[in-house]
Amino acid sequence: MQTTHSYSWFSLALLWFGAAVSVAEIMTGGMIAAAGLWPGLWAILLGHIVGVILLGLVALIGFREKMPSIMCTRISFGQRGSWLLSVANVIQLIGWAAVMVQQSGLALGGIINKLWNIEATTIAIVIMGALIGLWSLWEVEGRQRKNTITVILLFLLTVFISWVLWGKAGDASAISVSPEPPMPFSKAFELSFIMPLSWLPLVADYAYRSRSASAATLAPSLGYLVGSLWMYGIGFIGALYTGEADPTPMLLAAGLGIVALSIVALSTIMTTFLDVYSAVASARNIVPELPEKGLSIAVISIGTLLALYSNIYENFLMFIGAIFAPMAAILLTDYFLLRHDARSSRFNFSGLISLGLGFAAFFICSRLGSPLGGGLSSIVLTAIIHVLIRKSARSHLLKASTTTKS
Repeated sequence: MQTTHSYSWFSLALLWFGAAVSVAEIMTGGMIAAAGLWPGLWAILLGHIVGVILLGLVALIGFREKMPSIMCTRISFGQRGSWLLSVANVIQLIGWAAVMVQQSGLALGGIINKLWNIEATTIAIVIMGALIGLWSLWEVEGRQRKNTITVILLFLLTVFISWVLWGKAGDASAISVSPEPPMPFSKAFELSFIMPLSWLPLVADYAYRSRSASAATLAPSLGYLVGSLWMYGIGFIGALYTGEADPTPMLLAAGLGIVALSIVALSTIMTTFLDVYSAVASARNIVPELPEKGLSIAVISIGTLLALYSNIYENFLMFIGAIFAPMAAILLTDYFLLRHDARSSRFNFSGLISLGLGFAAFFICSRLGSPLGGGLSSIVLTAIIHVLIRKSARSHLLKASTTTKS
């Protein structure tokens, strides 16, 4: 990866706004409509606020230590311990690439079928995979200019699509109807919180090359917050209006055709490019000699094949929460609270034990229906467990040192 290029406040904010503009975010917002109007709105707002706070803190660590996100995990897990997170991150990013390519292909195929009566879903999925691969191969300098132009165009299209959709929804009596039975608030919160959480393993990939601490922390947080709330809002209000969480019939019901086609294609390219870029960075944390361009093609090729032959979205969201919620808890606790640094060691077993217990805590909290949701509950529990494990490990080391000296 090239590291000489730096990001300004504006370029980082645009980058992360563009990352939030995606079919997946609209669809997830549409799913939360099952919670009802006011509970759903509160779940979206609170889940995002908590999520972007964590996003900003991880970005700050990357900026201070001048390391991408996955390399920052060496602070808690050691050099080779971080390889476990690298592998998990590559898996989740390939999964995200598959989800994005699949959802955009389905959306494009549905829109094309509605407009021109042509069945083109498979072709649309392949085309989206190819376009993302080409975008990923552009050099960094030229890519940033194209990113800026694309995000500005996406912003204008998003304004238009929101104006049309929300204008139609404003007169719909369905907007005030709550589903029976409604989605629990904890699940709605989880669906909101999980999306910014999914970006934790790559936010520092860009923040560590920013020009200032405020650019590193506030620009990604605010850019993503605005974009993601907007996308969730489109999906949420659209689903209440149309009765469909799927963005394709939602956009078509609002009378949008070519505009919907454009926003789906551009947003998928922007968002999935970030996934591909970070997957390459994670793989090179294990084997630095791996070729960047070859890895980029491999990631998007595997993602496109998964998009063609599997449907992984719901289980995939659970995987993200189970791995990266406890990872965030451990890293933030070590860095800001315990001032622990394991970068000089190969493995840090205290961190890895805490990660395993946090992984289990996520599923237990999800199964029991914690009011905070599985993700946030596992973060709180993992932080407490990790502090106790670190203190216990230190006391054993002190006792061993005292015994040796005597």
